[in-house]
Amino acid sequence: MPAAGQALASGFNEQGYNRDQIRELLQKDKARKKKFLMIGLPVGIIVIGAIALILVLFVFGGGISPEQYKKKALEIHKPVMEELNGVNSEGDIDGISQASDALRALFTESANGMEDAIPLFEDAEIEIENLKAPESLLSLKDELSAYYRALADYYRASIGAFNFVAAWYSIWEEYLNFSASFDKVRSNMTNAQVAALLNEDISKIAGFISQFQSLTVPAEYQSTIDRTVALISEDKAVLEKYKASYTNSDEKAWDAAQNAQQSFNDQWDSKVDTIFQDLYGQMNVVIILIQRGTDLENQLSSQEKA
Repeated sequence: MPAAGQALASGFNEQGYNRDQIRELLQKDKARKKKFLMIGLPVGIIVIGAIALILVLFVFGGGISPEQYKKKALEIHKPVMEELNGVNSEGDIDGISQASDALRALFTESANGMEDAIPLFEDAEIEIENLKAPESLLSLKDELSAYYRALADYYRASIGAFNFVAAWYSIWEEYLNFSASFDKVRSNMTNAQVAALLNEDISKIAGFISQFQSLTVPAEYQSTIDRTVALISEDKAVLEKYKASYTNSDEKAWDAAQNAQQSFNDQWDSKVDTIFQDLYGQMNVVIILIQRGTDLENQLSSQEKA
């Protein structure tokens, strides 16, 4: 008999069991052990296997269902859209006069809003990267991550552009509203006096041209500055023609100045519209980004099985 059996038998002998009773008890003990091996061990293996499977699914399969992932991702995405729509509403130019101070303030506020939004976009990218996605939603996760990164990059690059637009508006507003010395011309003035008043206006316009040229211009707005300077230079050239006609008392020069004035007036609206289309181009990009974000939000809000 094995040592363990001998020890067990010895213990039983001390309790007054005879040999047959001890043999029966040993057989029952052996049967219990066999039953445990046949039933208990497989159950244990199944439980351990189930736990292991859960861990594998959690680590490698995303850990959550597609619906749960969408819900958590939407919690990350919604603050981004709220911030983005807030910047866009600050940049809403509909119904605002081109020459108003509100436009200048509007673009300044937009630039400040964009700067404040950058950390939010960066954090959203980190959060979405850390959120494990089910395999079926990996492409959506990549798209979200790329979107937040694109937002941060665009805003970072565009702050200077929006600040430029705000500065441009400030000078433009001064140019449109400056008090023209020529308005002081009276019928009893000499030609020399009128020419002197015109020269004051010419100097003021030259100052505006210098201010525009001194701005730090983002590459995408170089054409805006070129068109602006060209337009105002035409205005200056018309005044110079008038000044020359008064200085020289030249009636033909006066007629030429009037023709130049008429041509300038006729082209003013179309040229200004072209300049403003350049300025609004940046805001159009924001609108496109908002639409892309809205599409992603709709995907996250969908309750369909992924």
